[in-house]
Amino acid sequence: MNKTDNFYNTPWALTSLMILVFVCLMASCNSDDTSMDCSLVNITVNANAANSDCPEPTGSITVTATGGEGNFEYSLDGQSFQSANVFQNVAGGNYTVMARDANGCTADTAVVVASNSDIMFTTVSNVAAGCGGNAGSLTVIASGGDGNYRYSVDNGAFQDGNEFSNLSNGLHIVTVTDGDNCQTSGEGYVISGISYNAEVATIITTYCSVPGCHVNGGQPPDLSVFTNVQAAAAEIKKRTRDRSMPRGSTLTDEQIAAIACWVDDGALDN
Repeated sequence: MNKTDNFYNTPWALTSLMILVFVCLMASCNSDDTSMDCSLVNITVNANAANSDCPEPTGSITVTATGGEGNFEYSLDGQSFQSANVFQNVAGGNYTVMARDANGCTADTAVVVASNSDIMFTTVSNVAAGCGGNAGSLTVIASGGDGNYRYSVDNGAFQDGNEFSNLSNGLHIVTVTDGDNCQTSGEGYVISGISYNAEVATIITTYCSVPGCHVNGGQPPDLSVFTNVQAAAAEIKKRTRDRSMPRGSTLTDEQIAAIACWVDDGALDN
């Protein structure tokens, strides 16, 4: 046996070896490798918004986060994180809110803060488009706000003028904005111009207000009387479109469209 073998068989050598192993194990336990795989962390973020009163930024966003570990911090549109889950004095607009847990894992969600505007408007359709046509016009009459209005139809470019031409028959999205960038959206209707007396009345008297059908003494209502036709306009539109009226479904597509356009125009006595 050589001297090396004698050394490792001594009590001092065995004690030193045990100490060395213990130190190595402790060093491993106290290593800085504390990285977290955030792809395995399930964080859910929800946000509720309160409207803002344009032009003042009076809205708010409340964020709720679940999952993750520890307390959350919150950020609005990538700005500095905060411990509070409510963002105050927020203007109307589209935002992204983010929640971050104690391990630095994050999740986000989109939220819209609606803007309350005192802009109001009405629309007037002076030029008829024709039933299914596109030659109509719309004039937008606005009030409220700061008075410096600009106008848009169907999400198109804004313009200074409040008149729009070459519009199709039917509903259109109208948006009015002012100098404070406050805006209001709603619907405007472009009339078809269909005349009851010239076009619809003949259809009703030929196919509906006939013996055995909608006349006095027959099936109600009596459609030989205009006020009854006007009162039942929505039902007549529905039933002619699904071809349950008149009996036998004898109307052409053009006749069905004419009835629908007249009803959508307001079922006028014109």
